[in-house]
Amino acid sequence: MEIPAILDLVGQQLYTNAIEELHRRNENKQWPVIEEAMLHSIMLQSGEAGKALDGMERLHKRVGVRPDLWQMYLNMGVAYCQMWHGDKAEAMIKLGMKHASCHGGSGRDIATGYMNLGVVYRNRGDVARAISAYRNALSIDERPRARSNLVYAHLYDSCNGANYKREAKLWAQKYETPSPSEPTGKVERVGFVSGDFRQHSVSQFLLPWIRYLAQQVDVYLYSTGGVIDEITHRLIDSVGGDQHWRSATRKAIEDDAPDVLVDLGGHSAGGNLILFAQRSAPVQIAYLGYPASTYLENIDEWVVPGGCTENVHKITIDAPHWCWEPTNYTTPNKSDHEFTFGSRAQPVKVSPETLVLWSQVMRACPDALFVYNAPAMVDPGTVAYMTQRMEMVRMPMDRVEFRSGAPDWVGYWQGYSDIDCMLDTMPYTGTTIVCDGLACGVPTLTMDGESHRERVTADIMRDIGLSVYIANSRRDFIECAKQECAPDCIDQRNTVSKAVLLLSNGVRYATAFHKMLRNACVPNRDGAGWW
Repeated sequence: MEIPAILDLVGQQLYTNAIEELHRRNENKQWPVIEEAMLHSIMLQSGEAGKALDGMERLHKRVGVRPDLWQMYLNMGVAYCQMWHGDKAEAMIKLGMKHASCHGGSGRDIATGYMNLGVVYRNRGDVARAISAYRNALSIDERPRARSNLVYAHLYDSCNGANYKREAKLWAQKYETPSPSEPTGKVERVGFVSGDFRQHSVSQFLLPWIRYLAQQVDVYLYSTGGVIDEITHRLIDSVGGDQHWRSATRKAIEDDAPDVLVDLGGHSAGGNLILFAQRSAPVQIAYLGYPASTYLENIDEWVVPGGCTENVHKITIDAPHWCWEPTNYTTPNKSDHEFTFGSRAQPVKVSPETLVLWSQVMRACPDALFVYNAPAMVDPGTVAYMTQRMEMVRMPMDRVEFRSGAPDWVGYWQGYSDIDCMLDTMPYTGTTIVCDGLACGVPTLTMDGESHRERVTADIMRDIGLSVYIANSRRDFIECAKQECAPDCIDQRNTVSKAVLLLSNGVRYATAFHKMLRNACVPNRDGAGWW
């Protein structure tokens, strides 16, 4: 098979077929360097970042720096980024951009380099630098994905949400063609659009109940990503098999004609908002995978807990807002240790306000320890940057420990064993790590908020009867922390781990979700549309 045909397979996300054809093409002969680099690129797109990176590193060591391999260097940067090696990722992306500009790379290639640098900086927690990189990409090549990256970065902005709202509305102005909803009054076919039908937090909140929804309606999964793993197959089986699995294209959606199309990604990496900006279904709703409004008029409903204050049209589920189950759960062995606060949040969520509050807690609790456990801390540059930020707010660094997680699930769950109470982030609070901690008996102390991103943890705690961990002010937050680490505080691990079971009733949740869909599809429903 010729190279253009193999690239066509890649465009259809048929990565296994493309890899097989490359091997067949080069059977019993020395691989051309460019085609070997292409093989590793396809492996990277298929989700095999580790194997792809190993192959690219071997090739790079063998042939040295070759300007015509600039695409491989860009891909190596992406792979390093996915493995949380930020320093190496930044260096390889810059190397690829340098040679791309002189050896046939297009403006879009350079813009893609800036987009990937933005991800590196975002992973490090340097939001301002990430935003700058995304703006550089847009100055070269205006496109929806690049602008979505910019919008998404502003979710972590410490400002009052005005910057995010401005950028989200600008995206809508550029790419949306508003058209009214046309509900049919029935809910027989429902489509979900995501790039995260895989080992990802979104799937943890789908698996417990989607099979029960599929017993009531036809469910279709439209994938925007190329990674297929064990969780993907579990989801596909839950909705009725391969005949309900699609690549997220407009033609596939038109052929299936769902009554409701559900967005699970927003402006995140797994999203494909263009499908919604150019209306693809009579009723379109946003749910789960994105904690803010996209401000698209073509999104008819946003499914959020009651109490969120965003001035958009919202709809609620008549049940706890989340239905969740842990992935590959193993009960962690409890360890003997001094009282320890902790966080497992990504560095990008650790805003300046968060660090100030954490520092105040630690200085108010002079005997407590603090463990910051996140995959990004495997990178020396990220550790140095986080250390610098903590020192600036007078965090007692002699009581702080950085950890980079574990390579397997047993290690992941064991990471909760020596944390007694997690401290939440703000303004973008936790979700999956909060539920995972609860399963291990570790509560998260949080601040209540107004917008959805500010109050996710608080709404989870309310749903399971643990409002005692919701503070109403910074002073209250510090006082609650002092009570948690007091010597006479009762160990609540068993109570906390049992409480989270309230989120695991898949049958109840599927029934409530179906009812919500029926309400969303009532013709001429008052207030339909976000504005």
